Amino acid sequence: QQFKERTQKAATLFNSMGVMKGDRVCLFSPNSPICLYIWFGLARLGAICVPINTAYKPEEVAYILNDSQPKVLVSHSSLIGTAEVARQIYPDINHFVVIDQNENKIDSYPNWASFHELFNKSEIFSANTGVTYENPSMLVYTSGTTGKPKGVILTHQMYVAAGQGFATWTNATTKDIF
Repeated sequence: QQFKERTQKAATLFNSMGVMKGDRVCLFSPNSPICLYIWFGLARLGAICVPINTAYKPEEVAYILNDSQPKVLVSHSSLIGTAEVARQIYPDINHFVVIDQNENKIDSYPNWASFHELFNKSEIFSANTGVTYENPSMLVYTSGTTGKPKGVILTHQMYVAAGQGFATWTNATTKDIF
């Protein structure tokens, strides 16, 4: 229930920024529970999460931004310097959000909003956006070893099938914890 409420609040946060079904949001952050709230919140909206490799340099991040054309760039505070340089290369993003419990770096970047501050003000999102299994959930970029990275669309159905496959393969039950 708590996870559901947090993903609904994340959906409200991004919806308040004008993110709607089919829009893209880039996520430049190490893995964390907040990343899951963001991904599932975007999924509730029918928006597409675009994770960016945290090892990327500004030019590589800018390439992903240019190719995916997100409405919002979300960055962890430890990566905000790289994200800020990348957004200068690709300036066509509407909103910039920084995530981290220790947001003291945000003072140096006045165009960035605090995820936690926005999240804490957000209500529970309950609108029906008409999202189906066939809709895209994530846009993941290849490593680009033979050229520029290519974006690969992953649907909601693919993630459901992967979860079901994992549960079958591991003989998981509702009592198991991973």
